Parts: sequence; structure tokens; C-alpha cells
Amino acid sequence: MESIPFEDFPSSFNSISNLYRTYVSSFEYVEKFYNAPFKNLASQTELLNAVTHRHVDRSQIGAILEEQQIRLGTGKNAEAHALLLQQEGTFAVVTGQQVGILGGPLYTLYKVITAIKLAEKLNNELPSYNFVPVFYLEAEDHDYDEISKISIIDARNELQSFQYLPEGKPLEKNPGSVGSMVFDNEIESFLSTIEKNLQPSDFRISIMQQLRNAYRPGVDFATAFAAYINSLIPNSGLVILDPRDNALKHLIKPVLQKELQTHPKTSEIVIRRSALLEETYHAQVKPRAINLFIQHRGGRYLIEPRETGYGLKGARQRFSDEEMLSLVENSPELFSPNVLLRPIVQDYLLPTFVYVGGPSEIAYFAQLKEVYKHFDATMPIIYPRASATVIEEKVQRTIEKFDISPFDFFMNLELLQKNVSAKLSDVKLEDVFGKANTNIDESLKELRYALQMVDSTLTGSYDNARKKIEYQINRLKEKAYDAQRKNFSTAMRQIEKAALHVAPNGTFQERTYPLFQYCNKYSTEFVTWLYEQIDIENFDHQLLRR
Repeated sequence: MESIPFEDFPSSFNSISNLYRTYVSSFEYVEKFYNAPFKNLASQTELLNAVTHRHVDRSQIGAILEEQQIRLGTGKNAEAHALLLQQEGTFAVVTGQQVGILGGPLYTLYKVITAIKLAEKLNNELPSYNFVPVFYLEAEDHDYDEISKISIIDARNELQSFQYLPEGKPLEKNPGSVGSMVFDNEIESFLSTIEKNLQPSDFRISIMQQLRNAYRPGVDFATAFAAYINSLIPNSGLVILDPRDNALKHLIKPVLQKELQTHPKTSEIVIRRSALLEETYHAQVKPRAINLFIQHRGGRYLIEPRETGYGLKGARQRFSDEEMLSLVENSPELFSPNVLLRPIVQDYLLPTFVYVGGPSEIAYFAQLKEVYKHFDATMPIIYPRASATVIEEKVQRTIEKFDISPFDFFMNLELLQKNVSAKLSDVKLEDVFGKANTNIDESLKELRYALQMVDSTLTGSYDNARKKIEYQINRLKEKAYDAQRKNFSTAMRQIEKAALHVAPNGTFQERTYPLFQYCNKYSTEFVTWLYEQIDIENFDHQLLRR
């Protein structure tokens, strides 16, 4: 299989942090920020023993998750896996994602595939234990703008973005937890717009019906997302965890109480860790004095300390210490963790051996090792999700036609077009201008020598003149390249369209396009093909030729 090491991508490629590049290529340099290495998992039996000693009663979490699987319709295998979590020798291979509309970008599926295949691998390598894949729905975020948009390549082969807006209007207030937002009739109009813009295919009707089965009026974002993910890989045994469950909220009360009663301890721990991290890398997330939100009058607000008691950021509401702790005790369903505390809550609930994460998650886990200790929880192994670009047949034809590589699309598009136009032209501008610059340089050196002999004060004028000459030559060179590109406008458009498929807007395909765009072309068998093609032990960026 072809793949590109992450360290080979240019530093300007902002989808990859330097920390992530180091993590997957040279883990030993960042090992101090994590609990255990992600390779050779079968040897980490000491960590398995640590995870076994947990606060939450296994019978409780297993029963709650079984009920959730029945409610979400994830199937008998997932129900059986939920019950299996009640047993001491069972561990979770967890991944999670925001509940992006219509399934979100491709990398969501890559996370799911990695978690399922990794659980299978561990079950084979450690037969005395059980490993269950779990998907943690990140349903309590309130970043509506991020999860309500989708981008596709439309019927005109152009990049188009669409956003679902309730009642067709922009939101006017804090929406609360977006996973709980219920779709109104506008979802039907949104889906019709997507259908009209999708490229015509034999599978468009069935693919849109699959989306409509999940995304329909009266269903909330999180439930629709879970239904769609489950429809992609049915009977996989993937357990879907919905953290909004009141019964789960009661189980995490000790975490909520400790965060409130010991603040700003968590923040101080993260700040110290971040300072160490920032000696070489970038800290992914900024801690808050209190890393909790609360639902209040339909919105989701960050809790902030006041001189006495607590306040809510962006609201006038105040709570005394007693009132806030009483709410935690009696109404824990009102509370939710922020991005920094969410992993603690997740691994407090679950016997997590491995968490499958993307580049940004791996970066912020580097800030959390001591936070886990503060909450007397065990930090899991952080396993990089599979990362891949699908190279479709028409893109492959462009690659072969112009003798370029897929990696070229991740570089500067304008430079790629310049290089291709130079290959196609009988006039090799680089050679012509290179020779001209050499000749001009030699002539100017002779001129400077002569001027110095005549009057040494003329060298200043000479230097100014030389700069102007060099500027004009470089300007002429760029104009020549522009003209050359125009002469090969058809070829340049082909390069541009291929780049749109491989690296849209200079980022990874997997971060931009949804799965259904590809199922529309190749049917739902595309999911099976991806499952077979993706190598979860390849930690480079994989190229999958379709």
C-alpha cells in the first residue's frame, strides 16, 4: 500500500501539528506526555490491570449501555457487547466525534473502522480478555456552526457547502447542546437541496433514502447521527454511548463535584503541563477555571467562579456554593464537561484500554496525563486513527497523464500548475531565464568593475539599478509563466479539478467530504471496500486507489 509519512508534508499544511508528526514517527520524544506507547499493545498488561480498578460499577454501566443500544437500534451484537462490559475481563476500545450533520466528514468513518478493527486485533492477540469497540457521541457541544455544515463536489464538479438552519434562519441565541436539537421540517428541504446538487448516479436515490431514514423531522442531531453511523456498518458490534443519559449523569457526579470543589486545580495542572509542552510544541486547548457547562434556560453556559459562589459566562445568573452542589447532587443531567474534561468523564465511566483519536485529540491528550491522576482515573493508550485519501480513477488518469504524484496535490497548487505547464511547453522557461540571469549577472559584474574604476561614487547608483533590473526580470518571468499556463488552460483545469478531489482548499480530503458523496458514486459497498483497504497499523497517510 502506498502512503506518505506525515513528516514529509510541508509545515504550512496546517492539518498536521508538529506534535502529531512526532507522535506517529518518533514516539520516544513525546513519551513523557502519555501513559503508554501505542505500538505493541498486547504487551501492556500492566495498564489492563490498572484499568480494571475503576470507580463505576460494571453492572450499572453495562445495563445502561444495553438499554441505549436497544433504544438506538444498534443491533444484537452491540447489545451483547454492552452486556459483556459487565465482566471484569472486558475492556473498551473507544473513539468519538461531534455529531456532524449527515455523518460529518470521512474521518469519522475512519475512526469507527480503526476502533472496530483494533478491537478485533486485540481479541485475537489477547484471547483471555475481551475488547469491545465503543463510539462516544460528543453530543453536548454547542458549536452549532461547525456541526451543521457539509461540503460536497456537486454535479458541476465544483465544491459547494450547505448548512441546515432550523426554520431556514440563522440561530439568534445560545442553542444549548447541539446533539439535543430536534430537526424540524426544514431538514427535508435541506436533504432535497443536497440531492439536487449530488452528481447523478445509479445509487443517488438509495443513498438519499438512507440519509432520510436517519435525518427526519422530530429526531435530534445525536440520535440521527447514531442511526446513520449504525446503518453504515450494521451488526459490527459497535456500542454507541450517548452521554446525555440521565443514568450516566448520576454515575459521574463524583467527577462533577470534584471539579467544582477543587477548582482551579484542574486548570493549574493543565497550565503547568502546557508550559512544559510549549517548550517544543503547541498546546491544543486552553483550560478554564472550571471546566464544566450547565444547561440554563435552553442554553449551555460555562460555569465561572465568582468572589462568592458561581456565575455563568454570558448570563446574569448566580449560584451560591450550596446551590451549585445541590444541583450536581439532584440534577446532574444539567451538567456537561468541556473538551478538556470530557476524556476524564469518558474514562471514568468506561474501562477504556485504548482511545482512537485524530491529530487534534492526540495533541490535547498530551496536556491531560496529570489531570487523570487528579481524578484518580487511568489514562488510556492513545491510538492514531487511520488517515487516508481516496485516489479515484479519473484523478489517477490525470496523475499519469502529467507524470505527477498524489503528493504533489498537497503542495502549492500554483507551483504544481507552473511545473506541469513547463513540462508541456517546448520553451523551457526555467532554462531560458536561468541562462539569461547568468549572462546578465556576468555583464553587470563587468559594468560594476568599470564604474568603480571611473568613479567609485557611482556604485550606489549601480546597486539601485541592479535591483530594478532583477525585479523586472523576475516580474517578466512570472508573466511568462502566467502566459504559459494560459496556453495550457485545459491541462491547468484538469490539475485544478484533480486537486479539488485530493486536497480541497489545501487540506485533507477526509476533513472536507462526507462518506455519502462516495457512496453516491460506488454504492454502500464503498464502506466495505474502505474497511478492507484501511491498514490500522500504518501510521502514515494512506493512499487508497479506487
